[in-house]
Amino acid sequence: MDAVVVGAGIVGAATARSLAERGANCVLLEQFELGHTRGSSHGPGRVFRLAYPQPDYVRMTVRALDGWRRLEDAAGEELLVTTGGVYAGEWADRCADGLAACGVDHDWLPAAGAAERFPDLAFDGLERVLWQQDGGVCRAGPAVQALARVALEHGAEVREGEEVTRLAAHDDHAELETASGNVLQASAVVVAAGAWAGPLLQQVGIELPLDPVFAQVTYYGPADGGGPPGTGPASAGPETLRGLAPAARPLRAALAGGLPPSFIEASGRESLGLGAGGYWIPSVDGLLEIRAGDGAPGRPLDPRDGPFEVDPEEEGWVNELVRRRLPTFSPTPLRSETCIYTMTPDQDFVLDRSGPIVVGSACSGHGFKFGPLLGDLLADLALDGEADMPAARFALPRFMR
Repeated sequence: MDAVVVGAGIVGAATARSLAERGANCVLLEQFELGHTRGSSHGPGRVFRLAYPQPDYVRMTVRALDGWRRLEDAAGEELLVTTGGVYAGEWADRCADGLAACGVDHDWLPAAGAAERFPDLAFDGLERVLWQQDGGVCRAGPAVQALARVALEHGAEVREGEEVTRLAAHDDHAELETASGNVLQASAVVVAAGAWAGPLLQQVGIELPLDPVFAQVTYYGPADGGGPPGTGPASAGPETLRGLAPAARPLRAALAGGLPPSFIEASGRESLGLGAGGYWIPSVDGLLEIRAGDGAPGRPLDPRDGPFEVDPEEEGWVNELVRRRLPTFSPTPLRSETCIYTMTPDQDFVLDRSGPIVVGSACSGHGFKFGPLLGDLLADLALDGEADMPAARFALPRFMR
């Protein structure tokens, strides 16, 4: 066949969709099931922002925004909700430079003006904040499902529960074998397996410093007790999740300022240079809640063995963010959820081809927003051997020994 894609998270599903739309004969393999929780593409939402210090990434987010809108047209549903984005701290100054270098609209708001514009938020201790109108929330789980569905509609095959155990590269094709004994051959194999990619790539001599890490986010309800009853302790289970919908009120109606913007404050913790620090995004599914996290790299782990327990210390730091910046929300968590992703030493992606193997690692905690664009780029690499992107920045040789 033309291509096999390994891993059906946002990057793999987007690649399969792009390949199938171009008429390629392709198969998408997922060792678990679509939407599983052992990766980094599940859950209701992810941050979308054009704000980056690096002009390369700003230009890519502009292209990604167009890609999301085209995906919405193909899928027939809203998958990127624009709320605007507010950014604070020294990192925001560098983001303003990156946006200006690319001619992207943005504004500085004095703290008093921001408080007037967003009456449910607090900006104590800040002189000004950066406002960028295109920030928002990607509907994560629905986006992955939509990409897989569009891929199927265009002729791709999607196989869940199909773990790849062997990968081999030859001069003009690649071969892989799955745990069920199936052997597949293709002109190109796209490895988009997230935290699971490292061992597979080692089988074909590609040694990369892709370090799996464990991260978590926490959900908070309104301070007036308007949230679902009985959702007190953190890390609530499925029963609590199912109980949310009947008691939830639309977020727009509950907050004086309407749906709040996504927010990143890169202060209080060491900044990664790509937006780490305290952040939140609003629910865009009608629930009266905020999803918040600290954005810093999580603890290292083996994705097969864990541990997968929520870290109360990290949860406590996020509680403090909510107490400081979201006075209309209770700092007592409703629940937390976890994910696994990879980190590279320079926090840049790995998007490149070596022989018949295409590596698609949109890693370091900031890749989801690029999903539809990355699918197009990796399909280009699989079918044409090159793609329109900052190739040197994402190239394999910068790490390979």
